[in-house]
Amino acid sequence: MGRLATGAWAQASQPEPVFPRVPTYGEAYPIPESVENPDPALDYHVVIDIKTNDAPAEANQSLLRVARLANLLEMSGVPRTKVKLVCVLHHAAAFITLQSDAYRAKFNVDNPNAPIFEELTKAGVRFFICGQSMRARGIAQPQLATEVKVALSAITLITTYQLKGYALLPL
Repeated sequence: MGRLATGAWAQASQPEPVFPRVPTYGEAYPIPESVENPDPALDYHVVIDIKTNDAPAEANQSLLRVARLANLLEMSGVPRTKVKLVCVLHHAAAFITLQSDAYRAKFNVDNPNAPIFEELTKAGVRFFICGQSMRARGIAQPQLATEVKVALSAITLITTYQLKGYALLPL
């Protein structure tokens, strides 16, 4: 009693992940016993603050969480017209916005985030780089992935979107 399930039984009882909005990233697991779920009647307007790049050779965990959020909202029946996700990247995360050639020159690997930016953009997520972080790190606009636009700063973008009613999600 009190032991966690292990072995074949635990694996057999696990639901398969779903990818209803972002087809390759951000796996979402159905949780039929959940009593607190997204409300399809609400508007999910979220500004997402991304500032880390812990492992340059691996996909950025914050971007994967954005994909999961998009998939969870879709899985929960929130209409796409009610979901607006805006990401601002700054500090160390500024480097994940680089196109592959510039990323390879800096980290000696192709940018593992490039396909994630592409899929998330197709799913309606918008991306901005903090212009202040961009300048402080010597990043030029032509080096950016096409999915990423330039904002004056992260702090002004975040405050502007919060004043527009967006919830802040720091990742």
